[in-house]
Amino acid sequence: MTTTVNSSAEPLLIVILGVGLVAPVQLIASRLARTECERWLGPDPRLSRSRALLWSALSVVLAAAMTSQIATVPPLWAVTQQDSLALGLLSAIWVGSLVCAARIDLLVRLVPDRITLSLGVIGLFASLLGFSVPVFEAIGGGLLGFGLPWAIDRLLSMRRPSPSPTIGRGDLWLLAAMGVWLGVEGLPWVLALAGLLMVPVVLWGALARDWSRQTRLPFAPALAMAGLLVWPLVLSGAP
Repeated sequence: MTTTVNSSAEPLLIVILGVGLVAPVQLIASRLARTECERWLGPDPRLSRSRALLWSALSVVLAAAMTSQIATVPPLWAVTQQDSLALGLLSAIWVGSLVCAARIDLLVRLVPDRITLSLGVIGLFASLLGFSVPVFEAIGGGLLGFGLPWAIDRLLSMRRPSPSPTIGRGDLWLLAAMGVWLGVEGLPWVLALAGLLMVPVVLWGALARDWSRQTRLPFAPALAMAGLLVWPLVLSGAP
């Protein structure tokens, strides 16, 4: 990418585009997710458009917080106007997709393939164009995101009376997609943070939703929160 001197207007573009585009992205992702969920589970009023609008409002707030951090501590490479436009668009896709995955998993315990596949493909293209981690690191992150949790789960399942997996296939594909965006160095931070963030998620579920020990826990909300915290750090070269 061409290196130029940063201007005050260029980081602002990241915030404007990220905040302005995240709601449409989240609504499109919700539409795709709803179609897939209905194919597997049938119609579900919890996936209605009116409720998706509330989550879109949450996406706007989260995008504003994340893009403000990116604009304050921009990537190590100097951003041109083109770079700022790309980062704003990618920020909207990142936030909108993760919030949609978290919402669907929280409601119906399913992470749609359309969301994870789209997120992974876009992340790979961003890497190829130089707006993310290097290509080989993106591929390695994707393989690590799927392979490491799968291997650990398989090892643990050998010690359980029932060999059923504890981590869902959708969670594995979401981790693979996030690994493409975050690379080999960023993904372990997401796994560590998501493990910690599961504590308040479980407490909320037990107190507000009457979750029990038999309840299948949604992992995507914790992964989404961790991803929103780590991606700006990856862009700045911190992890």
